Amino acid sequence: MRTKKVNILLILLIFSVSSLHAQKMGIQSVGINSGIFIPQKDWNNGFFLEFHTNFGEVLDYIFFTPYFVYLHSNRPENSYNLSLQYASFGSKILGYINPKPRGFYTGIDLSFNTILTESITSQIDENDPEIKQFSDTKIGLGALVGYLFKFDVFSINIETKYILMQGGFNTFQIGAGVNYYLK
Repeated sequence: MRTKKVNILLILLIFSVSSLHAQKMGIQSVGINSGIFIPQKDWNNGFFLEFHTNFGEVLDYIFFTPYFVYLHSNRPENSYNLSLQYASFGSKILGYINPKPRGFYTGIDLSFNTILTESITSQIDENDPEIKQFSDTKIGLGALVGYLFKFDVFSINIETKYILMQGGFNTFQIGAGVNYYLK
């Protein structure tokens, strides 16, 4: 199953790189987003921090944006705070109404996620539970909407995103960020 996931990601990466090369695109801007995320099930709301790069226009009004994001949440259980952490690599395909990236946009998101969770596996003594970490990798598919306020050499954006993941680790994210334009 992991081989199939890796093959899918490699195909997408090759397609993305060949598309960028064919369009003679380059890094247009770099940015950072942060905000809250709401995980599925019984985890508390958490925070996320995203670093992204805009590689420019793939098609008319359509932009390619790879990113890395870290998400963290916790939940109290038997007077202990157990943690939930995501480390995700992915890319967004954003469609704007305007020919230059500004104003309202919508998009899709494909990500490769490593998820670390903690749980209490046994508790013989009340003061000494056995807490174990579990790690898993999952593919995520998301939909997003946002608005970009463009200024001279930077922009500010607000964005909401919902990501579906196999195994019930779906998340809803609400955040804001800033982008710095290199070209």
